[in-house]
Amino acid sequence: MDITNIKIVLGIDGTTEDDVIEVLKEMAQKVINAYLRLDVFPTSLDYIADELTIRRYTKIGVEGVSQESIMSSSTTKYIRDDLNDYLWILDRYAEGLSTSTTNRLTMM
Repeated sequence: MDITNIKIVLGIDGTTEDDVIEVLKEMAQKVINAYLRLDVFPTSLDYIADELTIRRYTKIGVEGVSQESIMSSSTTKYIRDDLNDYLWILDRYAEGLSTSTTNRLTMM
């Protein structure tokens, strides 16, 4: 499993976070597979799994937090489903799958 791009975006050197990143990416791939009802993850959608992994990694420790205050500074964290940003792409991908399976020539 290639996690190089994820580590570059997150600014991570070394291998101390590799296990966590690999687990998160595997989970992202499973979410995509479940949405598309696939058994095998399509490598053409790997960039979406990378994006979901990055988003999930940056939320470690603040899951479920809607507002965080430190001293006089306050930050609101919006809880949302990260997959929603990619549904239009996944839906188009699924349309392509259904088109390719229904347009096959069947010989009898």
